[in-house]
Formats: sequence, C-alpha cells, structure tokens
Amino acid sequence: MVQLAQPPDDPIKNLAAQLATTVADAMDGAGVALTLTNTMRLTAALGKALETVGCCRERDERQGRVDRRAAWVCEYGLLGPIDAARHLGLTAQEFETAREMAIIAPVEVPTGLQATSAHFTAESWRYYLSSTTLADTDRARIAHETLLTRTQAAVRLGMPLAAFDQLRLEHGLTAVDAGHDRSGARLTRYRTDAIDGLKAVARPGGMRR
Repeated sequence: MVQLAQPPDDPIKNLAAQLATTVADAMDGAGVALTLTNTMRLTAALGKALETVGCCRERDERQGRVDRRAAWVCEYGLLGPIDAARHLGLTAQEFETAREMAIIAPVEVPTGLQATSAHFTAESWRYYLSSTTLADTDRARIAHETLLTRTQAAVRLGMPLAAFDQLRLEHGLTAVDAGHDRSGARLTRYRTDAIDGLKAVARPGGMRR
C-alpha cells in the first residue's frame, strides 16, 4: 500500500485548533453567538489586540535593554561620544577622525545590551573607557587628518571670514582638495594642525593691520 506523505505540522494551525474550543466557550459565556459574522469580527478584533500586546512587549523589552545598559555604563564608568570627546579635549569632528583612524575605539557592548530597534543608531550605544588617553603623537595625527571648512577654520581662530582669508593669503596656507560636492563645485578644506599653526600670528575678532 502506498502511503501518502503527511503534510508538515503547522504550528499556527495547531495552536488555532487548540484555542478554538476555548474561544467558542468564551463566546457562549459572553452571550455572543458562534456565527460567521461574529467569528470574522472577533478574528479582526483579536488580530488588533495581539498587535497591541506585541507592541507592548517589544517596548518593555527595549526599555529593559536601555535600563540594563545604563546600569552597565554606570558600573564601569563608561563615557558616551560627547563626554569622551570632552574628556580627551577633542572637538566632535576630531573625535570622529580619531575613531575612523582607530586611535580610539568603543568598548564591546554585551550582546544582551545592544540596541535591536531601528530607532537606535549605532552611535547611540557606543561607549568609551574613561581611562583612555592620547599620546602627543596621536593628537598630532588627529589634527593633521581632521579637515576644516573655511568657516570652521575662521571659528577655530576666533576671527571673521574676511580676516581669515587675509591671514591665509599672507601666510600662504595651502588648502586640501577634498573632492567635489553634488553640484560639482570643488570642496576646499584646511588641515587642523595648519590652522592651529596660525594661532600665534592670528588677531582674533578683527582684521590684521
């Protein structure tokens, strides 16, 4: 005798079969007749109710991770990116350069504490050791690789754009070709260490005479 292959078990169908009698009894107890219309209405309402329960559980799980991560950060005295940059005496841009150059690196967050929702960016759960320090050679490398716009350079020197333009022309400051923007215009940038080298001759707040 040829035996037909048995279809694989469907956990959803199995669960539905187990719940059907319970739901039917509940409907009888609530005085709701077991008709096709009522069954369709109940199915739709049950779907929305389950969606709400799922959202609540996801929110609770996410908040639980946030709370556990906060406790972990506190326990080990870890710093977020902003505080870590301040601790090291770096601007946010310099800090990002240091991270891209692997001069500094975040600690590894335990798997159970990592963010799993799209609402969290990777940066929102990067933490750094408060014991991190930078050697003078590291600071020099960071300053050399951190590129500033004309406006950023003027702000770093504490002077108007016109004064910066005059200063850079007087001292032959060389710009770095940083490619082109979307419109095709050339992007001009200046190395931070070169800008810092002008601080000794800069006159903050006004034009040079």
